[in-house]
Amino acid sequence: MFLRANAGESLSGTVIIEQDPKYPFRVLETKPRIGTEITAKTFEKQIGNVKSYILTVENLRKYPGRYYDVVVLRIDSPIKPDIQISVYGQILDPPKKIQ
Repeated sequence: MFLRANAGESLSGTVIIEQDPKYPFRVLETKPRIGTEITAKTFEKQIGNVKSYILTVENLRKYPGRYYDVVVLRIDSPIKPDIQISVYGQILDPPKKIQ
């Protein structure tokens, strides 16, 4: 996931995680690995016949620069206990005001 905006603007991104019906799972916990630049939350949603999870990541950074974090979804699968989503962020200088 790549987030990009000017400093001072609100910024978020969404990812849909669809389950394979053969390998169902439940998301037990959602959290950024570092967590200083982003917040993350998930909620369950039925899309057609498939149970899915909507992951929303929100930027916290207020000043220009780049950052990287990983959102870890801890799930109840014995095969793979977590899903990792890379998040890259870029906050740009605010546009200059023309007088």
